[in-house]
Amino acid sequence: MRRLIIGAVALSVAAGCLGQSVAVADDGGDASCHGTYNPESGICTIELPPVMPGQPAPVSGGPSAPAPTGPAVPVSAPAGPPVCLGSSGTVIPCTTSYGAWSSEYQCYLIRAIPQPPMTAAVRGGHTDGAVYDCTSNVGPAPLNPEVSQVWLGAAPAAVPPVDFQALARQALAQLTFTQQAVRHYPSGALADGTPYTAVKVPTWFWADAAAWKPMSRRVYQGDAWSEVTATPSTLMMSPGDGAAAVTCAGPGTVWSEETYGPYVSSPSGCDYRYPHTSAAGPGQVVTAEFATLWTTAWTSSSGAGGALESVTTRMTSTFAVAEVQTVVVK
Repeated sequence: MRRLIIGAVALSVAAGCLGQSVAVADDGGDASCHGTYNPESGICTIELPPVMPGQPAPVSGGPSAPAPTGPAVPVSAPAGPPVCLGSSGTVIPCTTSYGAWSSEYQCYLIRAIPQPPMTAAVRGGHTDGAVYDCTSNVGPAPLNPEVSQVWLGAAPAAVPPVDFQALARQALAQLTFTQQAVRHYPSGALADGTPYTAVKVPTWFWADAAAWKPMSRRVYQGDAWSEVTATPSTLMMSPGDGAAAVTCAGPGTVWSEETYGPYVSSPSGCDYRYPHTSAAGPGQVVTAEFATLWTTAWTSSSGAGGALESVTTRMTSTFAVAEVQTVVVK
């Protein structure tokens, strides 16, 4: 069996689910209503099928950066019912007992019952369409609702609700995740140029602490917004020799001879001891995988927020695991 040996005194060295859509009927019957029609209120309610949320964020950064993985994290705060934006940009319900919100008229519209006579001034001489109660200034006390009436030739279009969690997933999909370079010690090159680490001593690994920082993205729908922040939380090493992965919080600790000396354990726990050389393995090397786990959280202009699924980025590094001959100098 070939043995890999190095002689050294010290070694030196990286959409969401749509809510109910409410349409207001413009006639006295239910012939044009493809949902549930209430003749007293004039409301036609149509329930739309759910739309599945978007896929997790793609990972860019070259062949070594795979698709996101990791367990899905339950949303810590529910997104709540769909909401709309009032005249001052305040988040309000899209439907209330006053009707459906109209961004055009800045009020809740509901078919007036009873309908004013054809001679009423609000109709402006029209004999078609319908008259709607237009209720504004709706909110917590001491606000008092103000009601006026408008004539509409056709039923107002339903206002698309703001799904803040779906917006958050759009923001997550727009983030670009790249695996940071991970370095290790012991590190060097054999006579044939093959990189190596040493057997039976701690192999440290670490990422650049300066680049270990959160990144954020905000997506708008009108004046409403959701923002996602992805934060690197965990660094992992799968040593490539069949052993389980080593996991540590944070980017790890940079090895320096002045501070730590050779062959001590990493204070952050980011190290692994290879029990055998790689001389008997394929190509007499191992291929280690280094990965970063990103946690994601979102906030929004509505106050809703929580956590989304984690994202994992990866890179690989191939090197020999060699024996070290320590030279004692007297």
